[in-house]
Amino acid sequence: MANKSGVSWYTTGYATVPVPFPEGRTVCAHCPYITRRYGIRFECQLTGEQLLYPDSARGDQCPVVFPEEA
Repeated sequence: MANKSGVSWYTTGYATVPVPFPEGRTVCAHCPYITRRYGIRFECQLTGEQLLYPDSARGDQCPVVFPEEA
Protein backbone atom coordinates (compact mmCIF):
# COMPACT_ATOMS: atom_id res chain seq x y z
CA MET A 1 0.00 0.00 0.00
CA ALA A 2 1.55 3.32 -1.12
CA ASN A 3 1.71 6.26 1.24
CA LYS A 4 -0.66 8.91 -0.13
CA SER A 5 -0.15 12.51 0.92
CA GLY A 6 -1.36 15.82 -0.45
CA VAL A 7 -4.35 16.68 -2.59
CA SER A 8 -5.04 14.48 -5.57
CA TRP A 9 -7.56 16.80 -7.30
CA TYR A 10 -9.61 19.99 -6.91
CA THR A 11 -13.15 20.98 -7.73
CA THR A 12 -13.29 24.49 -9.20
CA GLY A 13 -16.20 26.82 -8.57
CA TYR A 14 -16.79 30.33 -9.88
CA ALA A 15 -18.10 33.42 -8.11
CA THR A 16 -19.47 36.69 -9.38
CA VAL A 17 -18.72 39.61 -7.10
CA PRO A 18 -19.39 43.33 -7.55
CA VAL A 19 -16.22 45.37 -8.16
CA PRO A 20 -16.68 49.09 -7.46
CA PHE A 21 -14.77 51.71 -9.47
CA PRO A 22 -14.92 55.39 -8.43
CA GLU A 23 -16.67 57.84 -10.77
CA GLY A 24 -16.40 55.68 -13.89
CA ARG A 25 -12.61 55.29 -13.70
CA THR A 26 -12.55 51.66 -14.79
CA VAL A 27 -8.79 51.03 -14.96
CA CYS A 28 -6.75 48.73 -12.74
CA ALA A 29 -5.33 51.56 -10.65
CA HIS A 30 -8.82 52.13 -9.19
CA CYS A 31 -9.74 48.47 -8.70
CA PRO A 32 -9.82 47.14 -5.13
CA TYR A 33 -8.11 43.94 -6.32
CA ILE A 34 -4.85 45.55 -7.43
CA THR A 35 -1.77 44.94 -5.31
CA ARG A 36 1.92 45.65 -5.41
CA ARG A 37 4.16 42.61 -5.73
CA TYR A 38 7.63 42.97 -4.20
CA GLY A 39 6.97 46.70 -3.80
CA ILE A 40 7.60 47.45 -7.46
CA ARG A 41 5.20 45.57 -9.75
CA PHE A 42 1.44 45.83 -9.85
CA GLU A 43 -0.55 42.61 -9.95
CA CYS A 44 -4.22 41.63 -10.15
CA GLN A 45 -5.30 39.59 -7.16
CA LEU A 46 -8.07 37.98 -9.20
CA THR A 47 -5.99 36.68 -12.10
CA GLY A 48 -2.35 36.95 -11.00
CA GLU A 49 -1.62 39.00 -14.13
CA GLN A 50 1.23 41.50 -13.93
CA LEU A 51 -0.19 44.90 -14.82
CA LEU A 52 2.04 47.08 -16.97
CA TYR A 53 -0.22 50.14 -17.30
CA PRO A 54 -2.62 50.15 -14.32
CA ASP A 55 -3.22 53.93 -14.55
CA SER A 56 -4.49 53.85 -18.12
CA ALA A 57 -5.89 50.38 -18.86
CA ARG A 58 -7.28 47.13 -17.52
CA GLY A 59 -5.29 43.92 -17.76
CA ASP A 60 -5.74 41.56 -20.70
CA GLN A 61 -7.09 38.89 -18.35
CA CYS A 62 -9.45 41.20 -16.42
CA PRO A 63 -12.63 39.24 -15.58
CA VAL A 64 -14.67 42.37 -14.76
CA VAL A 65 -17.54 42.93 -17.20
CA PHE A 66 -19.56 46.14 -17.22
CA PRO A 67 -23.25 46.13 -18.28
CA GLU A 68 -22.54 48.33 -21.33
CA GLU A 69 -19.86 45.86 -22.48
CA ALA A 70 -21.99 42.73 -22.13
